[in-house]
Amino acid sequence: MEARIASAKANQNQASSALRDSISLILFDHDVLVPLENKDLTDPKVLLDEMLKERARGGTNFDLAVQKAGFLITCHFDPTK
Repeated sequence: MEARIASAKANQNQASSALRDSISLILFDHDVLVPLENKDLTDPKVLLDEMLKERARGGTNFDLAVQKAGFLITCHFDPTK
């Protein structure tokens, strides 16, 4: 994240879009969990903290994770970012 912001600041046209990045975090095992949905990504530590709160419970359901990713992309896609 820091590298993206530094690079964007070097090129002012990209600065506003880099600072407006947003993220959804999908964690999955036999089920899907979305601890962050369409949140501004200004502090990578928040992302890490959310991931570390969770524990694997078993299984790996890629289908559910991909379906959830598609749903979130459809819901939150913003071509201006």
